[in-house]
This record gives sequence, structure tokens and C-alpha cells, in this order.
Amino acid sequence: MPENPSVPTRIRNDQAVEDSLNQAGRLIHGVMVRQLEENATAGISPTAPTDPALVVLETVINGIKNGTDISGQQENIQKLVLNQEQRSELVDNLLLTHDFSRLVRFAKAREFLEIFMLGLCERGDLSAAEALAFMKIVNDESAVLQKRVRVGATSIKDVEQMLSKIDYAFQANEKTASKKYASLSPQAREVIRKLAHKIDKSGKKYEEA
Repeated sequence: MPENPSVPTRIRNDQAVEDSLNQAGRLIHGVMVRQLEENATAGISPTAPTDPALVVLETVINGIKNGTDISGQQENIQKLVLNQEQRSELVDNLLLTHDFSRLVRFAKAREFLEIFMLGLCERGDLSAAEALAFMKIVNDESAVLQKRVRVGATSIKDVEQMLSKIDYAFQANEKTASKKYASLSPQAREVIRKLAHKIDKSGKKYEEA
């Protein structure tokens, strides 16, 4: 692809940047340069920030620097910073749940790439250097996996109990039922909880059948 003169030379041909990056970084740098060239050709300008918090922050900073009145931002600031500790806790927990889904997607993508890469190991035209590069990857990853298998595994003693603790529908039903049996002893409530869980499982199996 011919070089686009509208892309700054410091971005397009910065050898110092190329030299400072590892192989993965150089690949990503190449994609960034292609995107900049396409944006320049299409006349696309960088998108200005529109986040309300940044808009308010900029207004406040400008007011501080210029000595202008910023009292008009009071309501906006209150909306943005109200109960930050509780907000932070909520956001952290929501992001943790989101990360569970990301973990599955990344694991599936990794499996796809590993199947492709390991399939390349079976090619008959690998040079000695290529074979050694694959061998290093395989050995390094095998060592990580062996360590994880040896020291990272813990036994789940009661799968049923674990699932009951993270099953939202079951927890909601249990909470409703617990109100009816609040006067019972903890031992009696535990017996009822296990019976309820077994009944719930039987119902699900019946529906699936």
C-alpha cells in the first residue's frame, strides 16, 4: 500500500517506535498505522470526548484556571459523585460478573488459536528454527499447565451445596421459604433447604425430559 502523505511521518515511519516494540507490539503498530491511513483517506477526525464526567471536569478546571464562577456545576457534580463508595462496590461486582463472561470468550478464542497453532507443528516443511520456536512455546506452556495442575487444584467436596449458593433462582426461592420456617432450628432449616434443592433439581430434569 502506498504511503498516505496525510498521515504524519512520525507515526508512519518512526523507526525508534518500531525498534522499541516487541514482535506483538510491531504487529499492533502496523494495524494502527493502517487505520490512521484509512481515517485520513476518508476524512475521519478523532472523536471528541463526550463523557459527562469529563465535560464537567473540564468546566471546573477552566473555572479554576480562569477564576470564573463554577457554582452552576454543583448539581451536575452531586449527581456524578454521590455515594462513590457504594457505586465503586457495585461497579466492581458488575465488572467481576462481566469478567466471568470475558474469561469464557478468551478461553474459547485461545482454544481456537491453540488448535490452529498446534496443527502447524505437524507440517512437514518446518525449518529447524521454526521447529525450535514451536518447541519453546509448547515447553513453556506445558510447564505452566503442569504447575497449575499440581498446586492449583482444590477439591469441591459438595458440588450440590456450591451450586445452590450461586443459583439465583434457588436463592430467591430459599429466601421466600425461609420466612415460613423462621421459627425452626438451623438444623431443621438445613434439612428443608436440601430437600427443596432436590425437588427443584427433579423438576428441572422433568422439564428437560
